[in-house]
Amino acid sequence: MEWYFLKSFTRILCFLILVLLFAIPARASSTEETAVEKVSTAEVSTEKAHLVAEYLSYNYDRRIVTATGTVILKYKEIDLQADYMEIDLNNNSLVARGNVKLHDKDRDAEGDELVYDLDTRTGVINGMTGSFTDPGIVGSVFMTGTSVSIAEGEYIMDDASLTSCDREEPHFKIEADEIDIYLKDKIVMRRVRYYEGRFHLFSLPYLVISLTEEEKGLQVPEFGFSASEGFFVKAAYGYVINKDHSGIVRIDMMNRLGMATGIDHKMRIGENFTGTIGVYQLLNQQNTHVDWRFSLGAEQKIGKAKVNVSGTLNHLATATREDYNTYQLRASLSGQGTAGTLSLSSDYRFNERSEETYFNASGNTNLKWSSGYSLSLLGSFRLLESPNFSTGNTTTSRLADYSIRAAKAWDFGTLTLLFEEKANLDAVQGATTWKALVRQPEITLQFPKVPIPLLGDFNVGLGFSRYIEQPSEIVSTRTHGEIEKRALNLTKGGFNLALSGKVRGNYYGTEEYLFTETVALTWNQRYLPWLRTSAAVSWTSAQGETPFTFDKPTIGASVTGGIYVEHKVIQVSLTSGYDFQYERYRDISGRIRVNFGGKDYLQFVGSYNPTMERFSLFTLEGNLDNDLLALKAKVIFDPNEKQFRQADVNAALKVFKNWTLQGDINYNIQMETLRQASVGIVYDWHCREIKLSYDFTGQAFRFDFVFKAFPDKKIGFGSQR
Repeated sequence: MEWYFLKSFTRILCFLILVLLFAIPARASSTEETAVEKVSTAEVSTEKAHLVAEYLSYNYDRRIVTATGTVILKYKEIDLQADYMEIDLNNNSLVARGNVKLHDKDRDAEGDELVYDLDTRTGVINGMTGSFTDPGIVGSVFMTGTSVSIAEGEYIMDDASLTSCDREEPHFKIEADEIDIYLKDKIVMRRVRYYEGRFHLFSLPYLVISLTEEEKGLQVPEFGFSASEGFFVKAAYGYVINKDHSGIVRIDMMNRLGMATGIDHKMRIGENFTGTIGVYQLLNQQNTHVDWRFSLGAEQKIGKAKVNVSGTLNHLATATREDYNTYQLRASLSGQGTAGTLSLSSDYRFNERSEETYFNASGNTNLKWSSGYSLSLLGSFRLLESPNFSTGNTTTSRLADYSIRAAKAWDFGTLTLLFEEKANLDAVQGATTWKALVRQPEITLQFPKVPIPLLGDFNVGLGFSRYIEQPSEIVSTRTHGEIEKRALNLTKGGFNLALSGKVRGNYYGTEEYLFTETVALTWNQRYLPWLRTSAAVSWTSAQGETPFTFDKPTIGASVTGGIYVEHKVIQVSLTSGYDFQYERYRDISGRIRVNFGGKDYLQFVGSYNPTMERFSLFTLEGNLDNDLLALKAKVIFDPNEKQFRQADVNAALKVFKNWTLQGDINYNIQMETLRQASVGIVYDWHCREIKLSYDFTGQAFRFDFVFKAFPDKKIGFGSQR
């Protein structure tokens, strides 16, 4: 009886804690602490939280829950484990100590002590080790810190380290007195020390790793050679003043052009405004002129809309030191809401030297309502003015177009109203290049499922429009009606027969008419799981005439067919056909592919034109992929001339455990010219990669050192034509 009473009392007490945890507004009058001791598993769960511990106690006066002995707390997307946990229900905060493990969305952290706010997901963890992921990083980055402030999307760490190597003793690591991580933005490190294994190689006062799509990865020096710049060294040094102000300082040294310096600064004002300013200056050795570029940009978020404005001014000089400027202005507006989307953009450019002007503006919006109404607006305008200094004339080109589409959808059909016009405003009248179609308007009514007994559902359409077609200067109305059967299927075993057809009638304001009929019959027969044949017959006829070009039908009939072998080891296909309109056979095409398991295969593709009595180019392609060798080769052969045309080879041979020899060749056999050829050796250093390559066609060496977490940024030296 006593055991039953104690067991019931324990359940009642756990239930009371369940009700109180994160939810009780009432205050108990007692100031004493009630405890449950030596309970093997005590669960406290509500819609908000789930708590498991070996020992639970609750202070009614202070509204504090204390849990010890393998404590597990699950709250929303937070999973927390510790040896000891104290939860303050007054402000939904907690203190956890001993073997602390925190998982929150895309981040994991372990430490000795955690002070955490469950609502804001902010806190401080001491003695932390953890990892995080980001779209700007391949894989995970592992981190440690003596004291780490964590918040939504950021870490502020003291005496910290970072590495993308997942080994217990990482190949490399970066230590810093302070590391600030802003997910989807950047990593800022102060008083940085770089280690290879246990060896300290160098130190930096400051280092920034960008995680944004505009400039992903490390800011590392770039070495190389180009025909216009000569040998160059381009260095970019990132800086961060505070969370809202950061930028990049650039120093470029080019032995043919000279030395250039620049700065790109980015600032945030509040949560919705971002501004950029950039200056770049080049002491141009080729004309002893100071070239410079000045740019401004701004982005403002207004609800779900975003406005972007940017401008660039380039001050340059000709070889004879004649100064001139180029200008570019851009603006855009984009937004998305529950009803639809909106996008507007413009681009203006002017070159003082050539006196060329370019302007382009476009916009579109798509709106939908739950009542079935929809509206789509599209438009664009483009202007190009280019003077001819020899004649003194200016060539002007103006292109404009717009379309307005409104629709109403019901269960039984859709009504669409379309206004559209496309025109070249400066074309010579009657020129064949001036081709525009104007719909004023086009009204269509579609009934997608009209049941007809024994035949199934048909698609029925009605329409009326007024068209203007250029350059023929034809203006006319068109009334049309159509009925279409998408597919009438007959299937039995491996046999399938599908019949579809369409009949359409057009009547024009010019008192002309046009009727078109289209029928398609498709037959498929599968004899074995790996063997089938197919055939298709299509026929289109027309009676009458149309005054327009855009709706002239293509009449005639054709038949096509093929036999297919679809085995997992071998695939074979042979297809051909006959065109009754032109009274000629279609190409006889064949394909044979043999699979040897995995990614290994050998494939042949070729065709024969019966009318021309000529073969097409034959292609033989093979792929071999195993632990030692990855090889893909393709040879193109001309059976008419009986000679090889081209050979392509891509190979990667593993010569040692972590060393791979790579090679690429594209050779034109007929012209005896090497289009492209390169060879390289790659060392896979677990979390890093080292590659030395030589391009035979460009006669260029390249050395790259790559951190796999940032594959788009390479520390290396190379040259190019």
